[in-house]
This record gives sequence, structure tokens and C-alpha cells, in this order.
Amino acid sequence: MGERMNQEESISDRDGSQPSARRRWRCLGALVLAPLLVALLGAVVAFRDDLFPDQPAPQRLPDPPATAERLTGVASTGFFASALAIGATDGQTYQYRSYVGWEAWQPDSTGFTWSGGRGCNDRAQRDLAAAAGPLAAGVGVQEVGEWCPGALASYALAADGSLWLHRQRPPCTVFFTTILCVLLPVAALAGAALGLLVWLGVRLSAKKSGQQ
Repeated sequence: MGERMNQEESISDRDGSQPSARRRWRCLGALVLAPLLVALLGAVVAFRDDLFPDQPAPQRLPDPPATAERLTGVASTGFFASALAIGATDGQTYQYRSYVGWEAWQPDSTGFTWSGGRGCNDRAQRDLAAAAGPLAAGVGVQEVGEWCPGALASYALAADGSLWLHRQRPPCTVFFTTILCVLLPVAALAGAALGLLVWLGVRLSAKKSGQQ
């Protein structure tokens, strides 16, 4: 009878130790994961503008010297810049660049390599049509990026003869991923060190209680 009771107490001790061990491992895991989550959240907040860039509204381009009849070509002309060529009613071809401060059309004598580009995507078409009304033609080109991807520049000729530009900015993850490569290992080491200190403190406290 006594032997059976001792066996039951031994089994009870083992069963009781398992939940205790699980709780300890969960606490240690939380101490490691918490700094990682804080580092990740901090990186998202710090680089929110790069990860979720604001999308500028379509802009109406200045009127060319003569009414535009067709879009003849598009080109990516440098970092985060593009250009459009049009055929006008006076028989001339004019070009417009998306550079900041560009205020007028000029005859096409730049030597750009024009291409047919690609059609405007669904989002660009919706945004351009909402701003310009019915569209007669549209063309798009991916601008060259540097550290971040270049915008997708969509040019449109509206039914009323006006010309429009819509630039869609894609997310930029290079800085975000770079900082995470630094932050996450540091956060993991800090969490592990903190977890080890807490574990040692619990062990020492348990030993002192046992000695008393």
C-alpha cells in the first residue's frame, strides 16, 4: 500500500513538473520574441513612407504649341524621370519631360529612343479617367530607379485633347530589409540575454527557498 502511494506521488510530481517546465519555456520564448516584434514594428513605423508611399493625383500637362493628335512614344530618361512624345495638328512632334520645373513642350530633337511603351494599367486608367474624363489613348513606362524602384509613369490623351500624367510609386523595401538585417539579430541576442538573466534569477530564488 505504501509503495503504491509513493509511486502515485512520484507520478504526480512528474506530471506537475511538466506544466512548470512549459511555463518556463514559454516565458523564455516571450522574452526572445518580444524584442524581435518591437524591432519589426519600429522598422515598419520608421519606413512607413517607403513601404506605403503616397500616390500623387494625376496632373494635367501644359498645353503643347498645337493640339495633340496622338501619343507617338515614351521613354525613361533618367533616375525617376520620363518623357512623352506627341504628334500635333501642325505636323510637328513635340516632347515633354517629367522633370521638376519643366514648364513647356519643345520640338523633339533630343535624340531620345522612343518606344511604344505599354498600356496604362487598370488603376492608372481609373484615376486618369476620373480626373480627365474619357480617354482617347494611354501609354506607360517604368522609370529608372536608384536605391528604390522608379515610378510607373502613365501618360494619357483625353478625348478633349488635354494631356495627363499619372505616376504610381511602388514600395521601396531596400532600406527596410537592410535595417532589419541589423536590428533583428541584435534584438534576438538582447532577448536571449534577458531571458537567461531571468531564468538564472528564478533558479537562484528557487535554491534559496529550498535551503530555507
